[in-house]
Amino acid sequence: SQRVMETMAEDGTLPRNAVRIFWSSPGYSHCCFTSQNNLDPKLAAEIESAFLSVTDEDPIGKAVLEGEACRSFVPGTDIGWEMIEKAAEAEGLI
Repeated sequence: SQRVMETMAEDGTLPRNAVRIFWSSPGYSHCCFTSQNNLDPKLAAEIESAFLSVTDEDPIGKAVLEGEACRSFVPGTDIGWEMIEKAAEAEGLI
């Protein structure tokens, strides 16, 4: 990814302009949190609120976000997971 290449250029692992990016995939949720469908909706809302409240203005929040290589947590979506769901069903995981 571009971020990896930039990091490698900064630390000298990869000389700048040694390679070029010719295509990048659309953005995606790289770290998704899920729960069982029987989780109490109130508890689910509290957990979501806790994640969404993490900011880089707080030192601990900043460390968490940097650890995930992101600027913020965003609400999840149930759209676009069909292929993964079918694969999980085929493997008997769900």
